[in-house]
Amino acid sequence: MREVPSIAEVLRIYTEFSGLHPVCEVFPMKPDDEFWQLVEHIQVNGVVEKILREKSTGLLVDGRNRLLACSITHSLFEIEDVESDYILAAVTAKNQHSKKFTASVASMIAHELKPFYAERAKERQIRKSVDSVVEKIPQQNHSAKARDEAGKDVGVNGRYVDMASDVHLVDQALAASVKAGKVSITKAHAQIKDQAKALKAEVRSALKPEIIVKEQVPIITAKGVVTMINKPKMPIFNETNESVSWAKWTWNPVTGCEHGCKFCYARAIATSSRMAEIYPNGFEPTFHEYRLECPANTTLRPSSDPKDRRVFVCSMADLFGKWVPDAWIKQVFDAALKNPQFEYLFLTKWPKRYSMLSELPMAWLGASVIKQADVERIERDMTSFDAHSGIVRWISLEPMLEPIKFSDLSWCDLVVIGAQTGTSQPDGWHAPFAPKFEWVADVVQQCQEQGIPYYLKPNLVTDPGMQMTQMQPRRRT
Repeated sequence: MREVPSIAEVLRIYTEFSGLHPVCEVFPMKPDDEFWQLVEHIQVNGVVEKILREKSTGLLVDGRNRLLACSITHSLFEIEDVESDYILAAVTAKNQHSKKFTASVASMIAHELKPFYAERAKERQIRKSVDSVVEKIPQQNHSAKARDEAGKDVGVNGRYVDMASDVHLVDQALAASVKAGKVSITKAHAQIKDQAKALKAEVRSALKPEIIVKEQVPIITAKGVVTMINKPKMPIFNETNESVSWAKWTWNPVTGCEHGCKFCYARAIATSSRMAEIYPNGFEPTFHEYRLECPANTTLRPSSDPKDRRVFVCSMADLFGKWVPDAWIKQVFDAALKNPQFEYLFLTKWPKRYSMLSELPMAWLGASVIKQADVERIERDMTSFDAHSGIVRWISLEPMLEPIKFSDLSWCDLVVIGAQTGTSQPDGWHAPFAPKFEWVADVVQQCQEQGIPYYLKPNLVTDPGMQMTQMQPRRRT
């Protein structure tokens, strides 16, 4: 197969163009077989369509494949200059007409076009405000309008564009596969939708418009590396989404972990490029001392729902991991003790360190169990400290990776069972995993026999869902 020349090399030859317009790059090039068919067509018939150029800048707007073919066939071509305001419409219409994209490919194209539509909307609003005699014009939702316009122009609805944006946010390699036509947008979105929700919730909480940067403050890793970051004027708890169904808030004075679980939801968020400003150390264990102010700054409004006063502490870390200094844990607990209006939820793989804690009026002290080898140690450590009135000792089987048998659950106040959600990690995509129905049913039976409350996470039913046994009938002989 002959090699297709690069557009960068060809643009150096044709000095009529000053470069490549970014809108042009959104649309995929022709596959090699179609490109060589175009070359053969131009050799016989010449160049039928004009190549478009932005009038004000000289940038190539549309016609990359034709220009490449002309460089091979040495054919002549005509240039048509286009005003900047008409570039989006011209390029989108030409590509949509000539290439007939699938809905999946079109959704990714629409996502990449959104910034151009948003910028155009802003420019129009600025012009309108300058020309208008009205003193103040309400701000438009440029993002939503851009999504709808981009989707309409490439032939997909806003829902598809939103799915494409979610995929691009979580896993850019997967997004590239969708754009290349290798994976459908619905299948790709099903893989990452839970992670996208969590990531967007984290971004919204961290970038609330009312939170104004006040000063620079240090954060420090467990290895002693200090980084200066912007401190919000008033640090408060983050509100959860439906992925945390038992608490309204999360609080992360410590982030990062060294357990190395391949499926870790928190690491997928912390190492996302979108979160680089919020987590400059990635998933390196880090103490954010300024966040100790959050309990005092967060308003607890009257509510009959017990969830509204619950705070999941260190959802982005294991606060009691071996690498976490005692001083960090003590400061977190001191901040909680000073604000007993909240009910604090803790979860760790190392519950032995719970014995160092002062008493909280209301707290959940939890341990993570994902395989049978964890059980003996967890049962020993969770019964090694006294649980005073108001304390909940609980176990999280999320993800439940194999059948689990407990020796004694009489000390436990709640068992939570869940599946493994698919995540995009630094080393690639880790697929979702759901326990078998029999594994879950067996733990439920253990709870029922000993009178222990249990909670089945929604992801056991929705996505990825339990692995249901499908047996064939036996035949009598």
